[in-house]
Parts: sequence; structure tokens; C-alpha cells
Amino acid sequence: MLRTLRYNSPAFLWSIVILTLSLIPSRNLQKIVIWDFVGIDKVGHFGVYAILVFLLVRGFCLQFNDGIFRYSLAAYSIIIGLIYGGILEYLQWRVAPSRSGEIADFVANFLGCILGAAFYYIVSRKFNKK
Repeated sequence: MLRTLRYNSPAFLWSIVILTLSLIPSRNLQKIVIWDFVGIDKVGHFGVYAILVFLLVRGFCLQFNDGIFRYSLAAYSIIIGLIYGGILEYLQWRVAPSRSGEIADFVANFLGCILGAAFYYIVSRKFNKK
């Protein structure tokens, strides 16, 4: 139990940050559009979910096999990130005042999840060479 908490607490704390950012009212937020589809909001979704999955993969890899990348642990991390992102988009749509869940946000979450796992793969390969 302590091993689980030790390695996965960064991901848990980051998920609380995402929850808070996702459900607070969005008063006076300006939408900065980079392209027609990609606004600063989408970049934010992409980034926070990339960090979340990176931390999840790291925590699971440290917990189960000394930090060595495993595709199965990365897949579980991506699935957890997608479910979490989907739940938060649903809550924004149904519960949060002045917020709206969007498919485009979910796509940005998905792409961020993939990047987070890929980045951990690259980092772990670099630092776990034997």
C-alpha cells in the first residue's frame, strides 16, 4: 500500500489539479485561437493530460518493475487518462456552471495521453540503458 502511494501520489495530486481546473466556472476566459480548431484551451487539455499519463506510467512502472517501460502499463495509464478525461467532460456538460464538455477537448485529452506515454517511453529508454 505504501509503495502504491509513494509512486502514484504525483499522478493523484495532478488529477486533483485537473479536476479543479475542469470544474471551476469559466468567467471571463478569453479564447485565444491559434487555428480554427486549436485554441489555447485545446493546448491546455493536451498538456495536462500528457503530464497526467506521464506520471501514471512512471508511477506504475516504478511500482511494478523498477521504472522500466512496459507497454501494458502504458496502455492502462492511457485508458485511465481517457476515462478520467471523459468523466470530466461529461461533468462539465451536465454539472459545471458556465462550462461545456466538448468532443474536441476529449480528442485533445486523448492525444495528450498518447504523448505522455510516448514521452515516458523515451525518457525511460534514455535513463534505463544497461
